[in-house]
Amino acid sequence: LKSYPAKSLCLIPQRFAIAMVEHGWLLRNDICWSKPNPMPESVKDRFTGSWEHLFFFVKNKKYWFEQQFEQLETPLHNPGNILHPDKVAGTQDRGGFSQWEDTWRVWGNPQGRNKRDVWEITTQPYPEAHFAVYPEKLVETPILAGCPSMICKKCGKAREQIYKQGELVPDAPQYKPRGSNKPEWGVKTAMTPAGSKQGHPNFHYEQIDLGYTDCGCNVGFGPGVVMDIFAGSGTTGAVVKRLGRKYIGIELNPDYCKLHKKRLQEIPLPMALGVL
Repeated sequence: LKSYPAKSLCLIPQRFAIAMVEHGWLLRNDICWSKPNPMPESVKDRFTGSWEHLFFFVKNKKYWFEQQFEQLETPLHNPGNILHPDKVAGTQDRGGFSQWEDTWRVWGNPQGRNKRDVWEITTQPYPEAHFAVYPEKLVETPILAGCPSMICKKCGKAREQIYKQGELVPDAPQYKPRGSNKPEWGVKTAMTPAGSKQGHPNFHYEQIDLGYTDCGCNVGFGPGVVMDIFAGSGTTGAVVKRLGRKYIGIELNPDYCKLHKKRLQEIPLPMALGVL
C-alpha cells in the first residue's frame, strides 16, 4: 500500500517479522510482553495498548537453547494418580509403585512447566535521559535461554552439563524406601473412586550430574557473548554483566554511550565461574 487509511495500524512489527523470514531467518516465537502498568493514552475510540512483541529468531534449524521453566499456576495434586492406559507424552512407567494397576502415570516436573510465550513484566523506570528503556527482567530470560554460560575459546561450541537420569524418588523426604527392594516405598495408600489402591506422594526422577561436555579443542572455555546493536542506555549490557557473560554494545548517540559506560561501571562483576 502506498498510503494507509486514517487511524489504521501500520503493523510494523508484523511486517518486520515477515521481512526477516523472507531474508532467511527462522521465527521461533512471537512473545507477548504484557505490561501491568502501561503508559496511559489519550484515546476514547479504541483500547489502550498494554503489550509489545518480542520476536525470537534463529539462523539455523539446529541451535543452542536452554529450556526455561516457570511454576505451575495451579499445583498438580498427586500427579502419580493420573493414569493412562498407554504411554503418552508426559507420562512415565509406574516403576513398581502400584501392584494393582499396569498403567503409565503422569509425574510432576520439580522445575515446573515449560515457560509460556506471554510474559507479564512491570515496566522499570530509569532516572537518566533515555526515552526507550525496558526492564532488565525482560532481557534476562532471552539471555539465559539463548547464550551459554561457557563456550570454547577456539570453536565457540557451548559447554553443557551432562546429566544422567537416576531413580524415581518421592518429593517429600518423609517417604523412605523399605527393605532391599527399592521400588517398595513406605507410603500410605488409600481407596480411589475406582476402588484400587494408589500411592499418595509425588515422585520425580533424580538428576545425576556427570560433569561437562568437551569439544576437544583443549584451549579452555570462556563466557558466552551477547551483542546488542541498539545499546541505548545499556540495559542489556547490565544484565549480561550480572549474569557473567561477555558483552558487545553498539550505539551511535555519544550521550547514550556515556550513560551506557556509567551504568556498566556500577554493576559488580559476578563471582568466578571456575571455567577451565
